[in-house]
Amino acid sequence: MKDSIKKLSIRLLQESVIIASWGITNISINDTSICFEVSGFKFSGKVEIYSICDEQYEIKLAEQIIGQHGLGTIVEVLDNAIEKTDDYQQYLKEWIMKRLNG
Repeated sequence: MKDSIKKLSIRLLQESVIIASWGITNISINDTSICFEVSGFKFSGKVEIYSICDEQYEIKLAEQIIGQHGLGTIVEVLDNAIEKTDDYQQYLKEWIMKRLNG
């Protein structure tokens, strides 16, 4: 396994609360990529992250490439693409209330 994939795995695990909010499932890790499925507020489907070079990654959501990003910003970029809405706190409150009320 490439060192960059190990670093990415550790980075994702450091943000376990954020990652859990994506409804992450079906995780697959190989020498050059990490793939998983999510069920977020903004995006549901397959996420693929490919190592380009040391600490640089290309992100694909479904079949759409959303860019190349460094290790330091990758969780924020993913969270904004998968989960965060403009009015995230209100959306989350409404989602929780809907679940509590039936």
